[in-house]
Amino acid sequence: MKKVGFWYSKDEPLLPKPMSSKNKNEHSAEFINKCNEWINLTNQIKNYDAMLMVKHGANISDERYVEYCSSASCRLCGHSNGNGEYNYNGFTFPAGLFHYIVDHNIAIDEEFKKMILASQLLDYKSLKIMTRIDKLLRQMSGSNALRYE
Repeated sequence: MKKVGFWYSKDEPLLPKPMSSKNKNEHSAEFINKCNEWINLTNQIKNYDAMLMVKHGANISDERYVEYCSSASCRLCGHSNGNGEYNYNGFTFPAGLFHYIVDHNIAIDEEFKKMILASQLLDYKSLKIMTRIDKLLRQMSGSNALRYE
């Protein structure tokens, strides 16, 4: 997996610092629209995950979208960028990457741009979920996660 959109921090001093592009036409309108769709998808995933916990005592448990305990903030404006990370079509990227592209005009890897433009959005309802009990049983037996519709 190629990593894209991970930025410098005190904990990761070797990563690049995000920088806004001086080129006002850095991204096509089509690409910005796709980025906005990914922002909406991340919000849908968060709502879906919250609903699963309330209705089923379950959480998303899928390698295509992972949430971490701590939340990231934008290195440029302090906006909360959440705690999600996608592993999708050969790339690993934080969910907050699209904030940098849309709001700060960050130049981004051309290969990543092509993938975003060519790919369908991840269907959040296709993500595997698992109850806490299922998770414990899976750890003990190695079985697959259950799906709730």
